[in-house]
Amino acid sequence: MHGAEKGTLQQALSMAQEAVKLDTAKDSHGAVRAYIQSIKTLDTVIQRLTSSSQPDELQRVTSIRDTYIERVKLLSQRYSIPNEFNPQSQS
Repeated sequence: MHGAEKGTLQQALSMAQEAVKLDTAKDSHGAVRAYIQSIKTLDTVIQRLTSSSQPDELQRVTSIRDTYIERVKLLSQRYSIPNEFNPQSQS
């Protein structure tokens, strides 16, 4: 992974750490927002990795992103929080 990807990945993971803190503090809406920011940043890393020859790193980052997507879906369903990962809850 190159410097730009590492920096972007670190930014995404920092956002995810904030999401976990909010999640732990029972701020579900804040956690969902932070997880979504992290997911979008991870998508940027994934796009960059897709165009490079780093399948192991691509798989690792995709797995992290997918875990956060599942957490967003769970929180969204549990607390009726609309977002792009839970379309049935949008008005």
